[in-house]
Amino acid sequence: MNGASSGSGYDRLLVNGNVTLGSDTLKVIASDTMPAGSYIILKWTEARSGTFKITQIPSGYTVVYQANKVLIHIDDALTDNNHSNAESVSNVAISNNQFSVFPDPAINTINLNYNLINKSASLQMFNINGKLLMQETVVNKSNSGIDISKLAAGTYILQLKDGTTIRTAKFIK
Repeated sequence: MNGASSGSGYDRLLVNGNVTLGSDTLKVIASDTMPAGSYIILKWTEARSGTFKITQIPSGYTVVYQANKVLIHIDDALTDNNHSNAESVSNVAISNNQFSVFPDPAINTINLNYNLINKSASLQMFNINGKLLMQETVVNKSNSGIDISKLAAGTYILQLKDGTTIRTAKFIK
């Protein structure tokens, strides 16, 4: 991603039909001049099943799954030029197998399973539109739980920032 226009600033895949994800990797490399906002990177005309198995995205970026498209959301905080291109390239996610959420779908509580590289990490929760709903610091303990009873039914994205590693997972309430 190196600009706000699809086709010249970033790639967009348009599919006439169904999209099946699940064994796919999404890798985003971005310049430090990308403006905040949401960018459609994949769009389809029929139905989607699954999500990307592995997401490799810069810090402050979020993958958002919607009814007929996948977006990359760039947080407003990144527009203050506090990050560099080198940092963006190195801040990539690793396999979601190392950060999992269960049960999925969930009703009142979700459990997280993860191992941290550092003593603590930042955990953020976003709704499907990329709005930040929660942010907290977590420590290296597996199977911690989060109360989701007050959330509306829908799809949510969790992002675990651990030093230069970012891991994402989604869940449905």
